[in-house]
Amino acid sequence: MNKLVLPVALITATIFSGCTNNNFLDVKAKAQTESVSREGDVADDPAIWIDHKNTSKSLLLGTNKKGGGLEVYDLNGKALQIFKDGNFNNVDVRYNFNYDGKVIDIAVASNRTDDTMAVYGIDKEKNILFPLSLNSLPTLNQSYGLCMYKNGDDFYVITNNKSGNVVMQKIESNGKKITAIPAGKAKVPTQPEGCVVDDTTKTLYLGEEDFGIWKFDLSNGLKDNGIVFETIKNNDNLEADIEGLALYNNYLIASSQGNNSYAVYDKLTAKYLGSFVIGDGEFDGTSETDGIEATSVEVGNYKKGVFIAQDDISGKTQNFKIVDFEDILKGLKLRY
Repeated sequence: MNKLVLPVALITATIFSGCTNNNFLDVKAKAQTESVSREGDVADDPAIWIDHKNTSKSLLLGTNKKGGGLEVYDLNGKALQIFKDGNFNNVDVRYNFNYDGKVIDIAVASNRTDDTMAVYGIDKEKNILFPLSLNSLPTLNQSYGLCMYKNGDDFYVITNNKSGNVVMQKIESNGKKITAIPAGKAKVPTQPEGCVVDDTTKTLYLGEEDFGIWKFDLSNGLKDNGIVFETIKNNDNLEADIEGLALYNNYLIASSQGNNSYAVYDKLTAKYLGSFVIGDGEFDGTSETDGIEATSVEVGNYKKGVFIAQDDISGKTQNFKIVDFEDILKGLKLRY
């Protein structure tokens, strides 16, 4: 899947009306979350929970890797809940998990305090989170990145560590007890973190920070069958670290931390489609972003979904920026 940057993408980029000096599309945040609870490099990875009955009540989740655990916000960025349950690095969400005779939605985060996964239920009536399993489901030593995968009625959590190890575990519930069963492993040469799974194609995308992006086929579980999706060497628009990854319809988005931008690809062909930055506007722009998330579902006033990005510097503290994805679609001339 290695490829060269297509010249036409670079030519097209120069004519965008909202471009920066590096020829990337410049979009503005429509909202931002309240700052995390302490100064420094604290916030890391966001996730989105969709309230399918009333999408305006959907929730944003953000990790706090310096003891703040998990923070929950509304679509305007107001903090609703804070779970100080450990040093959480990455978080992801899946829907319709069977737990104690009920069907609930869940969020899972990687806890670097004790190398476990933290599992939360989501009350779909009250729109609040509640702990299901803390400090009891071990993952990798020095666990780092995390993403989830749902295959039919089966739920999986994929975690990685700084040594390049990647493991997949199937999570199940027996009454109120949640268990994790090994379901495969893989390895990349150097440190990964950001990952995302396309459940429909059973594909794991994994960012190796100083190298690029890998693609794994999960049809028969997680195995060492990764192929290169993109490399920093082959795309001058990418600069290490490759951090968060997110999916939006047919697109894969990668946080290019070294140049404060976000690269967009066709998820099936790996064709590079352009990059964008979040510039200063009503809210300050983003820099050195770690985690990102996106959804194409209409949420509140965002008719074509949202893009969420961690902002490394927002005054003395960090937060998450909220972008109307329609601005990205129009600017990069992408199909919805």
